[in-house]
Amino acid sequence: MRFSRIFLLLLFLLHLQLADGLFWFIPIAMALSTAATIGTSVYSIVQGERAEKREQRREEREIELMQERRRMSHQENLRLGEENRGFGEFIYAANGKLDDIQYISKETLQQVLANNDDVRHLDRKLKSKTQEELVEAREEICELEAEIQSEQKERSDEFTKNNSQISQSADRSTKIDADLRAEIDSKIAELSRTFSALKADLERELNEAREKNAEVEGELRSENIKLRADLYVFQSRNARELNERREKNAEVERELRSENIELRADLATKTTELRAQIEFEKENKAGEIAKLLPNSKRTMTLAFDLNGWSYLEQTASWYKAIDQKMTFDEAVAYCGSKKSHLVTIHSQEENDFVQELAKSVNSLDFFWIGLKRNPNKENAFEWTDGSSVDFTKWDESQPDSNTHAAVRFPA
Repeated sequence: MRFSRIFLLLLFLLHLQLADGLFWFIPIAMALSTAATIGTSVYSIVQGERAEKREQRREEREIELMQERRRMSHQENLRLGEENRGFGEFIYAANGKLDDIQYISKETLQQVLANNDDVRHLDRKLKSKTQEELVEAREEICELEAEIQSEQKERSDEFTKNNSQISQSADRSTKIDADLRAEIDSKIAELSRTFSALKADLERELNEAREKNAEVEGELRSENIKLRADLYVFQSRNARELNERREKNAEVERELRSENIELRADLATKTTELRAQIEFEKENKAGEIAKLLPNSKRTMTLAFDLNGWSYLEQTASWYKAIDQKMTFDEAVAYCGSKKSHLVTIHSQEENDFVQELAKSVNSLDFFWIGLKRNPNKENAFEWTDGSSVDFTKWDESQPDSNTHAAVRFPA
């Protein structure tokens, strides 16, 4: 590297000399010999420069290859870890040496560049020197070339040695990597076999479960179809029975309604006939009783039927005293339940008849009659049957503030 850099600078110096026309100041004879010498030197320099460039490119490729191998070795060393620590330290030392070599080359280049000014100064001196100095310079250059070639050979040998060591280290790393890969592949194969066995077991169990599920599903479907058929038959039978029962109930209901209508009509007819017969018998018995009584007592007659009712000919009404204790409203309701009403008095004869009828019971002090005050008519008295008040026979100090009237017996 140093030799090629020096030849490049000398070639540049000669180009400068040719460009500046400095050789015009040298004698013609010397110029010719010098030109021949320079031509030879330039050719040698150009050939050396080309060879140097090829060598430089080769060295650069080798350095790049070495760096790539070093990077790969470094990564491999990191992966191997503690097992290859000693080997990693060796690689690291070799990489350090390679870095030192590269640093020396860079330092040499920097030194050559730094000496560029000196070379230029030497160029200015060469303008005044003779061909002998040029010869001496060529001799020195040859010596330097020999020295550089020797140094380059030594470094090439060292580089070859280091490269061999790196190759051995790479082979060792490759061997270790192969062993590790073989072990890893073995474990992976073992795991793969285990996984395959587990997968086969799982698939077998899954197939068995699927078969059982299919069998159970078939049984359930068959049972479901059977149940649906039974349900359809049951629903059809129930619907048919329900329709029959509804028809029977409707028919019975129609018969009952018809029978009920007939019974009601028959009952109404019989009730009407019975009432007419009762009225007819009442009139006949009243007439017979009136015929049997003496003429002197026809104005006040007590006639008793089988149920305790008494008939008054003047009013053509039947009367009965109820021997029960109750309020006025209860007495009104009781008479209403018997299809009658509290007694209304419109004459002295009727008043005497009622008095005698009350005495026949003689268990209470007074009996309610149908006379009461109406608060809507300024508390005026009126009969409960709506008839006019055309007869009153009050006791002393009567009527008082009471709202209802009664038949009272003397003390």
